[in-house]
Amino acid sequence: MKAQVFFALFVISASMKVLHTAPTCAPDTFRCGDGRCIAASDVCNGQVECADLSDERNCSCKRDEFSCGDGRCVPSSWVCDGVVDCGDKGDEINCNNTVQTCSGHFFHCDHVRCIPFSWICDGDVDCMDKSDERHCCECCYP
Repeated sequence: MKAQVFFALFVISASMKVLHTAPTCAPDTFRCGDGRCIAASDVCNGQVECADLSDERNCSCKRDEFSCGDGRCVPSSWVCDGVVDCGDKGDEINCNNTVQTCSGHFFHCDHVRCIPFSWICDGDVDCMDKSDERHCCECCYP
């Protein structure tokens, strides 16, 4: 009798372990390397949802994007901008304070970064050197 109970507990335990480590994901989802299921729309979206980064691996970057070593894609304008955006810091390696030119819709911070013009004098410091908030006048309206 003890052997039968032990065997039954072993089978139940083994079954539960298999279900726990190998969940089935719905057709419109993606299974992370750790077994977690996420929405298919979260794959290759530039934001890591899976702890093992599997949702951002093997993604093709667009022409105006930089491919991080961890598989993430970030806008090319973020490369050598003084802010680490890639998990492997690939967007800031070998920059040597490279002088970057900003496209017509961006402001060039004194410290190598491009930000949208709408971020200038908005009360939030976006440039590491605070140049986006430096020459702002504070006006008072009645």
